[in-house]
Amino acid sequence: MPYSAADDLTQIEYDLANLLFSIGLDWADIGTITIDSIIDRIRDNYTMQPMNITTPTGEGTAGGAYGVTIGAEDHIQTQHRLLARMARQLWYRRNLALGVS
Repeated sequence: MPYSAADDLTQIEYDLANLLFSIGLDWADIGTITIDSIIDRIRDNYTMQPMNITTPTGEGTAGGAYGVTIGAEDHIQTQHRLLARMARQLWYRRNLALGVS
């Protein structure tokens, strides 16, 4: 089965449209959207807010010597990393498919 850039592009754009929708961007604006604006929107939606939890000895705050964080912060950080990685991969694959077609 030969490679079809059009079929690949259709799937990539479908996945990218889903990602854009989930972070609050509109596919209709794809002509003006850049990868930087996508990553910025992910950063805006999935932002770490340190909770200033004291360490077990009562000295320092979250992210200090003991690196105390709560599970929710770890989850948000993981969501941010995964969404950013997926956005970069889809953006790259879309540009490759557009270059071939």
